[in-house]
Amino acid sequence: MNNTTVPDFTWKEKLCERLLEFVWRFRKPTFLIVMGGPGAGKGTLSSSLSPALNLAHISTGNLLRKEVARKTEIGAKVEEVMKSGGFAGDRITLYLLKRELIRLKNWRGAILDGYPRTDLQAQLLEQMLFDWGLDLPLVVMIEVSEEDLIERLGGRLTCSNTSCGHTYHVSFQPPRAEGICDSCGSELIRRPDDEPDSIRNRLKEYTSKTAPLVRFYRDYNRLFVIKSTNKGGKEDVLKQVLELMKQQSAED
Repeated sequence: MNNTTVPDFTWKEKLCERLLEFVWRFRKPTFLIVMGGPGAGKGTLSSSLSPALNLAHISTGNLLRKEVARKTEIGAKVEEVMKSGGFAGDRITLYLLKRELIRLKNWRGAILDGYPRTDLQAQLLEQMLFDWGLDLPLVVMIEVSEEDLIERLGGRLTCSNTSCGHTYHVSFQPPRAEGICDSCGSELIRRPDDEPDSIRNRLKEYTSKTAPLVRFYRDYNRLFVIKSTNKGGKEDVLKQVLELMKQQSAED
């Protein structure tokens, strides 16, 4: 999929990018990367951080699923890869991410959930931010054991409404009404990549491709590791990250 051609940005999108570059000269945005294996709680943490930090929550997974729902040429190729438990190509993912970041409503910055996943994606992100005159973002790594990850993913339910995308768990966080999203009332489904075979493939690919990113961001002194277990509460993880952001803001 890395050779898939992506379309050029529209003139309106290019104009938005130029406007944001001008704004960011005087008011630096805040970008935060949330990393972790499949099922680590990246989406849950990012959703909680978004209102607390007044930053957009951008999930590359949701961007990809929306593209699939739109039935575009890119979406069709993404769907094929996702069903096998693989990851979308670097060029496609960066294109969709950049298209979202240059929306004017995201001028304050954003929380990046699920990106980057590979060394190449990290380098592409670094170059994009450099072109905008920005530094590397902070990176929060949610560390969860493989056993806990498998337990989480095996019971995960996702809202079928791609504009919503809320997730639940049959044991840890069930919806109020069985099979129905609390937020929008749409049907809850099991994602194809949450099936047993896909889970094993995703964890294997995460270990081989995504985990080395730890070294990349550690070398830049931008990495912070937060441990999470199925017995611990998500509120504790949120509290730790907010305290970290407070400390970093004070240092800046």
